[in-house]
Amino acid sequence: SSEATSLAPAMPSRHAIFTFDDITWDAAQRRGMSFSQDQVLLGLMEDPAVERLLVSNRPRSAPIVAIKDRVRRPVRFPETESRRLRQPLRLRRDDPTGVAALQRHYRGWERRLRRAAEEFGLERPAIVTSQAFVAGFCEFDWAGPVTYVAIDDFSAHPSYRRWRRGFLAAFE
Repeated sequence: SSEATSLAPAMPSRHAIFTFDDITWDAAQRRGMSFSQDQVLLGLMEDPAVERLLVSNRPRSAPIVAIKDRVRRPVRFPETESRRLRQPLRLRRDDPTGVAALQRHYRGWERRLRRAAEEFGLERPAIVTSQAFVAGFCEFDWAGPVTYVAIDDFSAHPSYRRWRRGFLAAFE
């Protein structure tokens, strides 16, 4: 007999939230769901132990979303009664670079995520994230276990040099 292995963390409510690192559902779909964080999300989506799943894209600039999404329609998320996608919006394009500013920004992001989770009826959801700032700066006292899926050391990546101190603080 074959047994299915559950990706769901041990949690009484079987609710989960997945957050992308610096991409969106649309970007993951366009690259073929081939990266490790994409595969973790697909596992959560297919896992029968996960009764409700809230997926969060990375925060995007509202003015840029208004333009880009009109030029090229994003790949539609397969939303169901038990699975939703949220797209957090903000004015600025990029995250702040100072550690204190990153902490404030992501704690504000956490408050909005909490409201979205409450509206969706999630109870102490497990948090699964590949975003170091989410794992390192959000408190999640309202949630269940937090799992950080490390996909790369962004503190060493030249494209993310501006956030190096922030990544190191989040890792700490």
